[in-house]
Amino acid sequence: MFLNLFMLPSYKTCRMLYASTTHPIDGGKHRDWVSIPSGEKYTVLDVDGCGYVASIWFTISSRDRYVLRNTILNIYWDGESKPSVDTPIGDFVGVGFGEYKHHNSLLTGETSGGYYSFIPMPFSKSCRVEFINRGFEPIRSLYVMLGYYLFDEYHGCDVRFHAKWRRENPTEEGKPYTILEAEGSGFYIGTRLDMSPINKSHGFTYLEGNFEFIVDGCRDLSYGSTGTEDYFLSGWYFIHGVYAAATHGLLIKDEHRYRTSCYRYHVFDPIPFRRSITVRVHHGEYDEVPTDYSSVAYWYQCEPHRDFGKLCVEEDRIPREEFTDMMKTVYGKPSIEYEHVKGLEEVL
Repeated sequence: MFLNLFMLPSYKTCRMLYASTTHPIDGGKHRDWVSIPSGEKYTVLDVDGCGYVASIWFTISSRDRYVLRNTILNIYWDGESKPSVDTPIGDFVGVGFGEYKHHNSLLTGETSGGYYSFIPMPFSKSCRVEFINRGFEPIRSLYVMLGYYLFDEYHGCDVRFHAKWRRENPTEEGKPYTILEAEGSGFYIGTRLDMSPINKSHGFTYLEGNFEFIVDGCRDLSYGSTGTEDYFLSGWYFIHGVYAAATHGLLIKDEHRYRTSCYRYHVFDPIPFRRSITVRVHHGEYDEVPTDYSSVAYWYQCEPHRDFGKLCVEEDRIPREEFTDMMKTVYGKPSIEYEHVKGLEEVL
């Protein structure tokens, strides 16, 4: 499904269509944005047919400091009851700490206040795309533009795009952090990983951990790395700092809190699997460094996919070191919500 110049003639058998948040209002006028109250959702696309989502752009405004972490993107293919894409919008295209970092990669990015994805997402029967507000504040304005194709007939693509966010806070001693466990047939195309040590005295030593790709239950690794930063095509604890390339990058290297935020897309080296795939990374050489890890896995596979278990709506999404202060005080005033979530401090 990745477009190249030789595919362009085949597009004569399809139509390019457009969905957005633009909608009519009173007086024959229109509005380009929508508001989403806390706990509610907005469906930007719900279409029947055979095609694929080619591009998604959005920008967002809210008093919620962590709106990029608290707004969830869910995408459903072909009438499925559970989403194949389940991830906070900021983690999906950018940084996992709910921050904005200007960058532009080949597939996703954040550019001068906008957020985009060019990941091709095929479907054969239907597609539904939803934005869900899981924050305590309303989303004041969400602008979305989505481009998609509908084909005149089935185009023969049997894989569906998947993206799943997860988090461990802290990681478990002696056990690697699992980014993905999937069953079925498909190929893995990317990783976003955000890391923050529980104890600052450990510094960046969690980066000593290696990546491991275990495909179809084989003992030998299908892919791996000689260190965490090595998987992201860097070296020596990201010695020269942040950068953003077409297929990989380091968007945060915090020398004070020892946080890092990285991405790697396997555009030129996708990892195929026939029955199953496990993607994991060690936190420290021997999983001895307790760390707050959050990640997004990107992959294609034939449906059905393995149950995701917990959806994003059930997870804590606030960065660890800022959770207590944020919940006790919101914009200088005592937070009503703090009484409902203070028990999570024990988890954090």
